[in-house]
Amino acid sequence: MFRAARCCASSDPAKEEQAIVANFLGALSLDPGNRNLVANLESFYSLLASRPDGQHAFDTNELSKRLVQVRDVKMQLKQE
Repeated sequence: MFRAARCCASSDPAKEEQAIVANFLGALSLDPGNRNLVANLESFYSLLASRPDGQHAFDTNELSKRLVQVRDVKMQLKQE
């Protein structure tokens, strides 16, 4: 989460954003039922989507799809 908090200040924010997402997804592959990881990934995607400049590593459609997918997973985990 520390990297996520400071990613936008890096010299290459898009590359940093991709690395952060890769880290979240890697951690989820090791612990797919981890609700905290899913919530943190959702928060990070939401942060990117809320940026007023709209500049981030993912195009708007891709980011929207990812948010829907993460929210679906989050709902499924709540039902377990």
